[in-house]
Amino acid sequence: MSASFSSPAVSPTAFSIAKVSAAGERPNSGRSLEWRDLPSPPTNAEVARPVALLVAGRHLIRDCLARCVRRAYEMDVAEAPTVDDALAMVRSRQIDVVMLILDGQPGEEQSVKLLQRLIEGEGKPPVIVMADNDELSQIVKVMRAGARGYISTSMGLDITIEAIRLVRAGGQFLPAQSVLEDEVSHSASAESERPDALHRLFTTRQAAVVEALRKGMANKIIAYELNMQESTVKVHVRNIMKKLKARNRTEVAYLANQLLD
Repeated sequence: MSASFSSPAVSPTAFSIAKVSAAGERPNSGRSLEWRDLPSPPTNAEVARPVALLVAGRHLIRDCLARCVRRAYEMDVAEAPTVDDALAMVRSRQIDVVMLILDGQPGEEQSVKLLQRLIEGEGKPPVIVMADNDELSQIVKVMRAGARGYISTSMGLDITIEAIRLVRAGGQFLPAQSVLEDEVSHSASAESERPDALHRLFTTRQAAVVEALRKGMANKIIAYELNMQESTVKVHVRNIMKKLKARNRTEVAYLANQLLD
């Protein structure tokens, strides 16, 4: 008695896959495409990978910061040289957070208008401002304009990444050091504040740095005397030089003496 065997049922999908030639081989080459040859589906992490948009006019700064963020945080970083380019990019793809780098005083009218254009555009992703300034008065103006975070260039990369995480999660970030320093400066100025030319031109904190520069103090000594970070002193010195149009610290001291005479 002979046994008979029937072929197992093969679905049309499995049959068609088995007949497809492997990529790069000629038809009917004798090798069929196997399941292990098929690309694996994307994981949830790849599908949900966040995207940050970095807006900065200076290409080198934009490129360097983008590379740092990509390495330190698992996210894609798009780049835009202007706010107009950024708005077009927000309209064309999903953007999770925008980082706007501002030159000069971030709280001045022109800077605030750029910020508001981003905030009020399509998609309305949260915006973090990065600037070379850590004065509380400037930070408050930016936050009141609608920014979700403020990063000073005196901060490190680790803090910057944590600020991005916090803002993406729906929180707000501002440098606590600026708040503490502002309270210290207010208490000091309450004791002895002079309505002289320095205090009319500079903030209380900047005026204290100018006074130290007039005495020839180094940044380390100024940081110790005024209870601030040395990197913060450097930021103040740069902003003071811009206001006085001075080329170096010596000129700052000379011009400050002229203001007080």
